[in-house]
Amino acid sequence: IGCCPNAGPSPPYTMMLSSEIFPTEISGRALEGFIFMNNFGRKLPWAYKVSFWWTEINSADTTLIIVRGGETSLEKITKILTVTFTQDTCWIYYPNGDVDTVYVDFELIRDPQRR
Repeated sequence: IGCCPNAGPSPPYTMMLSSEIFPTEISGRALEGFIFMNNFGRKLPWAYKVSFWWTEINSADTTLIIVRGGETSLEKITKILTVTFTQDTCWIYYPNGDVDTVYVDFELIRDPQRR
């Protein structure tokens, strides 16, 4: 709600990652960070990109997750965009240089009327 118009990342965002899918070191707690999302249309083999990153308290180390994929649906009258991600790859970039992947299912709804 109220997330980044195309300029992003704005505003600070809280995300909870499922402990059933994500590694225990980053799941099961509220993560305070920043989110960026954008529709790439037909230019690329994936329709949508969502990035979320956060820095641990008392640390300069940032963790980043990126999901690319989804099927988009735009309600033309209300301009509500729905993106359905089904078993799309989510890359996790850790501060130490390690990279992990998980597969995620979620629905993203961008409603320009809700702030």
